[in-house]
Amino acid sequence: MRSRLHVLSIATTQFYPERPEGRGFGVPAPRTPKHCPVCGQTIHRVDSEGRHASGWRARMLYMAHCEANHPDYGDWLNRWRGINGFFFLPSFLIAVVGVGLRSILVVSSAFALFIILYTVWSVHGGRVVGQFRELWQEQHGAPIETDE
Repeated sequence: MRSRLHVLSIATTQFYPERPEGRGFGVPAPRTPKHCPVCGQTIHRVDSEGRHASGWRARMLYMAHCEANHPDYGDWLNRWRGINGFFFLPSFLIAVVGVGLRSILVVSSAFALFIILYTVWSVHGGRVVGQFRELWQEQHGAPIETDE
């Protein structure tokens, strides 16, 4: 019973004062930019209680900025957050099979597949961010450059 309540509290709470990493299970937070890639605004890493935010808390502040100021970009980030793991799953499975078979050729193929998929994913992400940045500049002018 206690473990079900613990999981429920993790699933329904955004900020965890008792857990410095912010999420459960020791999952590291994805890279959070200091400046918004679309508008250039500084992402302040201070939560509503005035505490410095890092890890998952900083990521939540970044996502709140994106969803408030760039809802289409925020939706795209949320979609790709869930999808990007499926790009790397095939290479991981091939590597596991290669290790089981003790085949350097299969493990090397898995590594090459990972590099190819990561490159395609990175190029696509860069293009999408560039499109959102161009759209922002058309609608609002030059990007915001603040270091408050």
